[in-house]
Amino acid sequence: MKRFILSLGISLAFTLGMAQVGTNGYYGHAHPGQNVGINHGAAHGPPVMSVSEFQRARQTISRQRFERDRLRVAKQITRNSLLRSVQVKQLTRLFNFESNRLNYAKFAYTQVIDPDRYFVVNEAFRFGSSAQELDRYIATQVAYGAPTGAPANPIGSNGTTTTTVVHGSHGTTTYSGNVTVTSGHGGMGINHGAPIPAPAPATLGTCAAPQALDHMCPRAFAEVLLHIEKQCFDRDKILIAKQALRNKLVSVDMVLQVMHTMSFDSHKLEFAKWAYTNTFDQERYYLVSDGFTFSSSIRELDWYIQSLG
Repeated sequence: MKRFILSLGISLAFTLGMAQVGTNGYYGHAHPGQNVGINHGAAHGPPVMSVSEFQRARQTISRQRFERDRLRVAKQITRNSLLRSVQVKQLTRLFNFESNRLNYAKFAYTQVIDPDRYFVVNEAFRFGSSAQELDRYIATQVAYGAPTGAPANPIGSNGTTTTTVVHGSHGTTTYSGNVTVTSGHGGMGINHGAPIPAPAPATLGTCAAPQALDHMCPRAFAEVLLHIEKQCFDRDKILIAKQALRNKLVSVDMVLQVMHTMSFDSHKLEFAKWAYTNTFDQERYYLVSDGFTFSSSIRELDWYIQSLG
């Protein structure tokens, strides 16, 4: 009882405007008369698998005699951990049947910390049709760490409040006006202080956040281009390019470099049309004409752009 009274007294002391810290490790500033949020469980998501843990997991999967058991164990391991795309590629190759490789690759997409590099998983497939089916599946999914909601209006002096839910490596955090609720394994923390900014975005691929959230940085693009150039056919090059650049803004120069890897104007034109809306310097898009062999392709691209309004 004495401990409870002592804890309550400490909590009340902090409400006089001092910085508030809940046991979940999130910070805020309380307004007079409001109290400290307490989280009775650690706020975190699945742990990122270390190299040594991955090697043990890989060996465990390999020891399974039957394919269905390998798939079951692989999913069980992946469900409780976060992986890198290159690790998913290695695990995907442990399956003999293409259907199981595709099955696992689909399952693991939402459990990787670098979804912008998931195109490397395509290298684990024997058939291009599997890579195409995976690409269609990815287009319908939300990767791990991506926001599931976005504020309609920022919280300002006019008292406007919004609610944003963010899923990430530290659990689920809901922001609504001056109240922040953070939930993870074991409990929920509530902070009634000033709005707490969302956790910093994780590093994606070779780009450091926050640039990685919208623009494709040069180092990451160089890696993407390398994978594109390794493909033998234009159709596969387009597939890799779309997977890697779907959620990024690219420059006209990057669009041109991808086009230069292709042999046929028809495929260059297809990619140029697709990439236009993902280009942040569209006023320079006339330079893309340098990537075509025939003037008819230049005219068709121009008509397409005009049709977008």
